[in-house]
Amino acid sequence: SAETLGMFSSAEASLILVTKHLSTIATSFHRGIAYVEEMLRSQLISAVGREINSNDFDEFIKSYYPKLFKEEYVPESFVYAVRRPNHYPDGTISFEMAGSSGGVNAFGGGGAGSNGGGYDPILTFTQKLDNPKPMNMPINAATNIALAGDQYVHAWIRTEFGSSAGPGPRLVARARQFSSFLLCIGTIAGPQTFQPKHAIILSNKDELIVPLLLEALPTPKEFRDAIKSLSPEQRDFAQAFRTMQLESSVFAVAIVQLKPQLESVLQLPYTSLTKEIQLTQNLLELFIEYQIPPDLLSYDGDTSKEVEGKLGRVKEHVAAVRTMIEEAKEREVKEAERQAELKEAARKAELKAQEENRRMRRSRQPMYADDMMMADEAMPQMMMMAAEAMPEMMVMEDAMPDSMEVPPVRARSLHAASADSSSMPKRSLNKHNLRATEAGPSSAPSSTPDTDGGVPSTDDVGNTINFSHIAKKLDAAFDEFDVDSALRPTKILTLDSTPWEKRYHKTLLTPQEVKSISQDEKKRETNKAFDLLDALSKSGAEAIRYSELHVIVAATHRFDESLIDTVIRSNANPITSVERSALIVSST
Repeated sequence: SAETLGMFSSAEASLILVTKHLSTIATSFHRGIAYVEEMLRSQLISAVGREINSNDFDEFIKSYYPKLFKEEYVPESFVYAVRRPNHYPDGTISFEMAGSSGGVNAFGGGGAGSNGGGYDPILTFTQKLDNPKPMNMPINAATNIALAGDQYVHAWIRTEFGSSAGPGPRLVARARQFSSFLLCIGTIAGPQTFQPKHAIILSNKDELIVPLLLEALPTPKEFRDAIKSLSPEQRDFAQAFRTMQLESSVFAVAIVQLKPQLESVLQLPYTSLTKEIQLTQNLLELFIEYQIPPDLLSYDGDTSKEVEGKLGRVKEHVAAVRTMIEEAKEREVKEAERQAELKEAARKAELKAQEENRRMRRSRQPMYADDMMMADEAMPQMMMMAAEAMPEMMVMEDAMPDSMEVPPVRARSLHAASADSSSMPKRSLNKHNLRATEAGPSSAPSSTPDTDGGVPSTDDVGNTINFSHIAKKLDAAFDEFDVDSALRPTKILTLDSTPWEKRYHKTLLTPQEVKSISQDEKKRETNKAFDLLDALSKSGAEAIRYSELHVIVAATHRFDESLIDTVIRSNANPITSVERSALIVSST
């Protein structure tokens, strides 16, 4: 027929026309929806007064929590003063997140924080444990310290809109002038074990900023859907790995007050070191730099004596140890000077022998080759004869103490004497061998506590919470009650490769300086802090009673779109969703 003679039939043409019309209808529908959304967006912005973002939502939630919860359950700002009761604080510690509210930060200033970056303390659901069991903290393979102070559990809900992620949280610690405390950062490694990863001593207006990283895990529903098609063995592996992730997500911070713990380990009355600034600094120097055993400095007299008498006795012990250290340093300096003089005398004797050899060669007639070889072979003996009496004369003239043993020098070349002296092990006074010298050849103290007043046993009566299972309980609650599948368990991490920022004053009157703490410096600071903890606990024999442990678990409530798009496009009220999440976390 005529309709089939062309390239396209009328049916095909009709199909093309209808398809093009449908595309036009879809485009018009999309434009209409976009117009309606834009109109609703404009109306919402007009109703609110301005375009709002996630920071505004966080500020609203802060003001909304007191209306939602009773006073005893309202989330609190994570800002804590390091202090003993009824005393001025030694410092502060805070957990901060970037914001724009201009609220009060950990240092009593504006919301811009210490560096003007707009950081505010986070809000956490907090529970203080009554009569808790001591928390074990291993600092090495042989020493396990018991933290017998207060223990806190914090739950933090972080809201996130869209895929854009702002700067991560940070831990900020600041010490006041003439005050000091010790900070440990780590994770919960077991039912009653806190595993410290980093530690540092802060004193005299030091300010430390530790950047942290947040790692959100899949929601329980996402995890269950992901492993649905796996084999039983693969599912078992995935479930075991997720359990490990949840247990390792429990972040913890420990604070140790140094002055009251020093009073305890030195058997001094409570608050006796409050005004003893110089004595406290001397004690910390002896414990950290030289690792002096606390038994050499503690009070060992009549327990009924007055405070001044006990302090005077401890000051005498400190002065005696410092005098011994200074004398040892002087002996090391004299020994170094003597060795330098011996080397110089050997050098001069060698030069003199060489000059004498050259003079003899110039004055004599040319010799045969055999005679030349004999002269060269005789040179070491000539040098030895020239310098034979030199070391013994110097030893006789040197006014050395009677306790200093000088190795006798026999008739040999000064080259050999110098080589032997350089290869001899020198006993330098440092923080590693001084403690061994004072403690004697006895073995290292056992970490097993004494039964007559040492570390409290974990079998003692006290409330116990398995901190490592908190994240698993929260994950189960999310799976049961989070109908939106928006709550994600979140790990709080510290990265070794990320430097810390420390602000300090070299002296009392110098301005504040800023330095970056690298990975190697973190290890050195951690070793110093552990050395001090070893002394304050007598290598685990005495509990650290003046301490605080803060355990933090985090969850992220994530919305797929921005705040405005969540309200307009998804037609959802984020306040209701966050309210349900807060009730889930607070009631678990």
